[in-house]
Amino acid sequence: MEEKKRFNELMNLIMGADWKPVAETGKGNNVLGALAHATEFTDFKAHFDRMASGLYGIYRHNVKELDKLVKTFRELADERNWQGAYAELCALHVLNLDGYPAIETDVTLPASESCAAQLGHKADTNMDGYVSVAGLCFDTKAFRDTVTPILKSVTNTAIIELKKEGRWTERKEPYVMYEHDLTDTESEYQSRFRELVDEFKGKYSEKVRGISSDVVRGLVYRIQRDSLCSTISSYSPYRRAKELVGSVLCRYADKFLLRKSFMLVLVNHPWFNQADTGTLIGNEVLYRSLARRLFMQYRYMSAPMYTLNRKFTGRETIDEVTRKISAVMFIDVHSAKKEKSDYSWYFYKNPRADNKMRSSEFYFRELEQVKRDMCREWDDFEDDNY
Repeated sequence: MEEKKRFNELMNLIMGADWKPVAETGKGNNVLGALAHATEFTDFKAHFDRMASGLYGIYRHNVKELDKLVKTFRELADERNWQGAYAELCALHVLNLDGYPAIETDVTLPASESCAAQLGHKADTNMDGYVSVAGLCFDTKAFRDTVTPILKSVTNTAIIELKKEGRWTERKEPYVMYEHDLTDTESEYQSRFRELVDEFKGKYSEKVRGISSDVVRGLVYRIQRDSLCSTISSYSPYRRAKELVGSVLCRYADKFLLRKSFMLVLVNHPWFNQADTGTLIGNEVLYRSLARRLFMQYRYMSAPMYTLNRKFTGRETIDEVTRKISAVMFIDVHSAKKEKSDYSWYFYKNPRADNKMRSSEFYFRELEQVKRDMCREWDDFEDDNY
């Protein structure tokens, strides 16, 4: 495949003999397509070169870490894992500081040291990074809602088919909101896409205001037809934070550490998150609201965590689980379109954390000073902790 061939050539130019070529077969993805394009995506290519060259310069003399770096770069050629790999690489590019030991990557901890054991995981817990001078573990995730776009496609497909079949009688399309189990993954919906479309078509009528699915347990379509539709369908970062907080907490709880400082890093890019990017302007409203909800929304809540995540087997309350997050960091990646800086980052500390970041705050203060053009917001929420 030409895209993967070009990717190997590019990585060879950057890493030389240290690069391990990927197989030049199979499907490509957004990253490979942009890098291989003859005339377009110049901003992305320039950003990628700075990121790849910078990380190679940091890790090239550490054989163990270099092997792990090469492995992550090779995952960029994977049809499924490229988004997570790209997010991890961008986070490393932001978080490494000149004059300090390089961040350790792909760190393994016993499952008993995290909430993974309460979620039935017997294998070790993997952390994407460890800032040794700060005693801080972090894990990086691509900031994306993988379920809502699929559900939107389900309802859009169903409505199009109903119109073609002459069974659509409404003057304008209603606004559909989706409720689903917060532990659901996109694969559960993708594998049953056709069933969901047919079910929606079969249950839909001009009078119905809610459809409960028999195909996927817990899935409900809320149908809005009144004058509130235009308001509801417009994007609100505050409402979006309210929608996301439960899924973020459920999806990543297995990484929260019981007795060590832990930071969740969420990396945003328009190529893997169309819902919460746009031009990436104004995202600080969403990020601040989401961080505050993660830290504050469940305080004093005595409900067990398993009421939010049915896979959770421990007795800890939702409140107790949220205390295992020491901080959350959001990173906007400006590689799709040239901006003043390659990244913008937003850092929020949890004032209620069991494992405070007292010994690691200096590192982030230094990061703020050295990369001041990237830092958009820093807040410890101490004045919100009442």
